[in-house]
Amino acid sequence: MRAGSLRARITFQKQAAIRDEYGEPEHTWSDVVTVWGSVKGLRSDEKLAALQIQGEATHEITIRYRMDITPDMRAVCGTRIFDITPPVDPDGRKCELRILCKEVI
Repeated sequence: MRAGSLRARITFQKQAAIRDEYGEPEHTWSDVVTVWGSVKGLRSDEKLAALQIQGEATHEITIRYRMDITPDMRAVCGTRIFDITPPVDPDGRKCELRILCKEVI
């Protein structure tokens, strides 16, 4: 993995349930970790392959390997929000994670 390709600041968030002033449950997102990574849109042939893994993958996020990224999180890059799938270690060497995701509009 080339460090120069990891130019985007990506924050991974986890959903948390808190109580509002009336005691009602309210869901909010809290930051877990912010890392350097890359976000790239998938080409049409990559989207076709991704359809077999996830219904509507539109982007791929690449970051350095971490064990604490889970599919119940979401990724935020600037003003863009992505729902993520389980991360994949493509070569099994624990160097990088690739995450197929769908941009939330």
